[in-house]
Amino acid sequence: MRICAFLAGLGEIGYSKMLLTPEFGPRLRIGVVLTEMELEPDPIYDGPQLCNKCMACVKNCPGNAISATKTVKVNLAGHEVEWGAIDTVKCNDYF
Repeated sequence: MRICAFLAGLGEIGYSKMLLTPEFGPRLRIGVVLTEMELEPDPIYDGPQLCNKCMACVKNCPGNAISATKTVKVNLAGHEVEWGAIDTVKCNDYF
């Protein structure tokens, strides 16, 4: 869902792989509405940078699940997006 929200122009993906928005930071819920209605696409977010890769998410992750050294890079609609590799087993165990 966070990737869909990024592609819908709602914010950016931070180092923690969370969607960050200018209004709410990482504190939000995302929902989806499916429709066959013709809609004009919104542009990808291009406002001020929201994540400066300060590694606060790595230091404060209670499950120690976000890598400070390994990253994942993907191309989304022509934009290279990078986040810290997430150990999903550690994340699920702690969560």
